[in-house]
Amino acid sequence: MKFIKLNKLLFITLFLLCCKTGYAFASDKVHVVLFWSPTCPHCHDVIENILPPIEEKFKDKLSITYIMLYKESQAAPFYKLASEYGIERNDAGVPFMIIGDKVLIGTDQIEKEMPRLIQDGIKQGGIPFPEKVLHSEFAKYVDIKSTENGSFEGRPYTIFTALFLSIIALYSILSFKFKALIKFITFFETIRNYLIPIFIFICFLISVYLFHLEITDSSGVCILFSGCNEVQRSSFSHLFGIIPLALLEMLLFVGLFILWLYSYRFRNTMIFQISSKKILFWINFSAVVVAIYLTILEIFVIKAACVYCLISSIILSLLLILFNPELGSN
Repeated sequence: MKFIKLNKLLFITLFLLCCKTGYAFASDKVHVVLFWSPTCPHCHDVIENILPPIEEKFKDKLSITYIMLYKESQAAPFYKLASEYGIERNDAGVPFMIIGDKVLIGTDQIEKEMPRLIQDGIKQGGIPFPEKVLHSEFAKYVDIKSTENGSFEGRPYTIFTALFLSIIALYSILSFKFKALIKFITFFETIRNYLIPIFIFICFLISVYLFHLEITDSSGVCILFSGCNEVQRSSFSHLFGIIPLALLEMLLFVGLFILWLYSYRFRNTMIFQISSKKILFWINFSAVVVAIYLTILEIFVIKAACVYCLISSIILSLLLILFNPELGSN
């Protein structure tokens, strides 16, 4: 009898857990998936002109996941997914939007039918994330946790990083005007030539890893919190929708290392009548400004955090202190 009661108790517990999980996923939010391409003008029209007022209208009741199609290897999985929704290969194209079991293709159809489908979905208690997408090869582009709620795990860390970068950038600029500020970082002077190559090497390894994920179209291992893959596969991970930022980061850190060696070896020589140390500093400063911008995008636009990006950004800001031309001499 005790065994039977235990089984019943276990069954009830599992049932309640399943119900709780299902309820959390099937919230009153309407989940939408948009497939788009950076080379598609109609996609940009949808993203830049049609979706903003719709997102503003429905706010927390609407969650849109953007999946960018920019590789030839994505074509076959895309057509396969489209066929599962009854869309023939010749009719499948971007912008391609999925809301529940409905598919909207093209600017006109999205603009006309999307608001009504969202309203109907809200009245029905929400529309869950499309299961067919989760069971397709595009599942790796989706951070499931971010589709279930409006926030994301790494938000506090991302906000801290943005503030930290901003403070360091402001401090570095003010140190040129107020020389007394340098005394707060003089302890770096004795170890700067050890820290600089270590910091650059760490950032270079991170950028190599992220570039590897890019060219192999694979998912990364997210530590501390999820969101790395969503950030890496967002439209902001490519310059002009073509050049991976990870590749540019690799080139940046190689360039910083070479320029640092040059400044160290030749003791602050002049390049185009400008101090090599100042050139090094301002290149680094520009990179920090870009890092601040990208971090803000993670907070307010992408709504996901990449721990590798945050670590790289923080180290980049520390390099800005070490590259400060007012901090002693190499």
